[in-house]
Amino acid sequence: AVVGVCLADMSGGAKKDWRDDRIDVLLERLAEAEKQLDGVREAKAAAEASWAWTGAAMRIVACVGIFFIARVAVLQGMQVLADSPFARSRRIRHQPPPADQVKDENAFVTSVAVSAVELAVVMWMVVPEDLPLFTWTSFLHGILVHVTLVEFIYYWGHRLMHHRTVYSKLHKHHHKSKTTRPLTAVRFLWLEHLLYDALFALPVVLPVLYGTGSYTLMVLWIPFFLDLPNTMGHTNFELLPEWWIRSPLYYLFYTTTYHAIHHSKTHYNYALFVPLYDIAFGTYHREYTEKDFYFAHRRARDDKKYVFLAMSPSISASLHGYYPDLFDQPQSAALSYTAWQSYVMAPFQFLIHTVPFLFLPDNFLPELLNVAINFEYDHGGSRSGGQQVAVPGIVRLLPFPGFFYFIGALRGTLNQRLREQLSYVRHYYPTVRHVGLGALNKMESLNGGGAALLPTANALGLRLVHGNTMTAAAVCRYVIRAHGTGRFPEKRALITGATSKVGRAVVLYLAQHGFDMHLVTSSAPRFEAILADARAAGAGEHIHRLEDLAEARAFKCVILGKGTDVVGLIDREEAYVATFSVPEPPGLHRCRNAETVGQLWSEPGLVQQSRIEHTLLLERGTVFACHAGTMVHAHMNWDRHEIGPVDVGSMDAVWEAGRALGFDLVPVPAAPRPAPPPEQAEQDAQEVPSEVAPSSWCGKMDISERAAVASQLVSVA
Repeated sequence: AVVGVCLADMSGGAKKDWRDDRIDVLLERLAEAEKQLDGVREAKAAAEASWAWTGAAMRIVACVGIFFIARVAVLQGMQVLADSPFARSRRIRHQPPPADQVKDENAFVTSVAVSAVELAVVMWMVVPEDLPLFTWTSFLHGILVHVTLVEFIYYWGHRLMHHRTVYSKLHKHHHKSKTTRPLTAVRFLWLEHLLYDALFALPVVLPVLYGTGSYTLMVLWIPFFLDLPNTMGHTNFELLPEWWIRSPLYYLFYTTTYHAIHHSKTHYNYALFVPLYDIAFGTYHREYTEKDFYFAHRRARDDKKYVFLAMSPSISASLHGYYPDLFDQPQSAALSYTAWQSYVMAPFQFLIHTVPFLFLPDNFLPELLNVAINFEYDHGGSRSGGQQVAVPGIVRLLPFPGFFYFIGALRGTLNQRLREQLSYVRHYYPTVRHVGLGALNKMESLNGGGAALLPTANALGLRLVHGNTMTAAAVCRYVIRAHGTGRFPEKRALITGATSKVGRAVVLYLAQHGFDMHLVTSSAPRFEAILADARAAGAGEHIHRLEDLAEARAFKCVILGKGTDVVGLIDREEAYVATFSVPEPPGLHRCRNAETVGQLWSEPGLVQQSRIEHTLLLERGTVFACHAGTMVHAHMNWDRHEIGPVDVGSMDAVWEAGRALGFDLVPVPAAPRPAPPPEQAEQDAQEVPSEVAPSSWCGKMDISERAAVASQLVSVA
């Protein structure tokens, strides 16, 4: 129209004024149309913005809804699984949770709802419009952020939460759940809840900020990559297979027992899912974690009757038990490591438990100082006379070097470790009633032969057995057998360590059976006490004190209960040398007619020792006499402690009970000396009582006859 007006104006100038007015009107209309067009454009932009906001809101609502449903499904599903029969067969802690804990944890929906609101805020603030639905890169980056950043921050933050002040005001609420459930994973006070939510959001937010995130990562990370493993750690049953704890995967992903230990022993196992952080920073409790793991898998542990606390006689032998391959292998498993490999590991083992024990406080690195590096071996039953005699038990090898026991400053710590062992036994083996003390664990100068441990044992319902009654009985029968087989001619013996518990019992028993006992002792009061006991038993004339060690060479029977210079003075070619000393006296190997009399032979199957011979330096098929004594107490179910001086009157009863169970003297080669004349042999046979007959007599009784004899002798005793 404007162009037309202009053309008309050019052809007919007479109407110029009118046309100017017309152009002005048209221009005004054009301006109004342009304003209307701008309004339309603004309306269109507003509509587009409104649709974009609505779409973003709908996406957020959809994501939050899926997130909420997924979290509830995972939490509730794991709770259902934890209550299933499958879970009950692998239960870690059998005590049911209290009602207030269940009520508190069942309100988990509130916690999930709060986390859903947090997700909505995060998505509104940081999610771009072009965020992809799914990429593998987003999950790889999320895992990387979790393993490196989240786990590290969580570990140290968790340790801070266990600071005395912070714990009492904040984190203690979570640890009220001693018997955990899957819903325990979200039981926190609100401040701690918000702190953890902020930390756990890092694997979701950081990939989005760096342009590698996805909607799937934001929605599914928390339910399936956090809640699922977190609830697994609180299910109170072991879900992973037995091989997991021996594989490298265990360093990157934990087990249920791993976190269960944290709830029962609060200063261990702080890591979220990656045990490598606890291992690296010294807060991993290997002993309790692995033991709970195997305990959950192997319910057969419930039938154990005794635990024997042993100590290895040498450093290389103690190293043998350290390797995890030896832990609880089947009976048929052969030794996995040889002695030379143990020596290779000696420096590392010294650093692991000797240096911390000597130089660090008790509450530092408790995994190493308390009961972390102890090794257990299962023991079974025997077959005799066609009947099975089951005495299932555990031998626990304590890692303390022998010289520790002779350092006065360490005795208090050692006794504390032994008390912790008793608590450990009661916690993990509820059916055990008898605990044996082996070797130096019952040393008189350490704890009075176990007397200092009695209050703890009584409080836990345990019976302590030092096993010295069986040891003394075995020593006496070895000596009597040696005399009866001609290994020494006269009933005359020299004995060192005579004032110890075993030595005293040996002296009194042999004196009562006609042996002249010559005691090597520097303590006149102790000698007088033994002499008084012998006189009371009518055997005082057989007790003598050796004043001059030079006379030792004249004795053809030497009993060593203590390592002394006597070994260098005796007749090494002719004298019969019986030793029950721990450790064995130096130079004993030079004695041609020597015998270790602190060990017993066991019937095949009675003691399962496929992995323990090197650890305790035992011959195949043998067992320490004090260990056998513990098994006898457990088998006979004697409801008394065997602590303090040996009751000489009960030695025969204990010995016969051991024979009935399948123990006897270790067979020996033919005697190096010729047999005595027939008249002397007949006289000796008349003087030797039937209950101390040679070991070959043991095979003449079946299991029922042995049991009857043992029962009668026990009644008399």
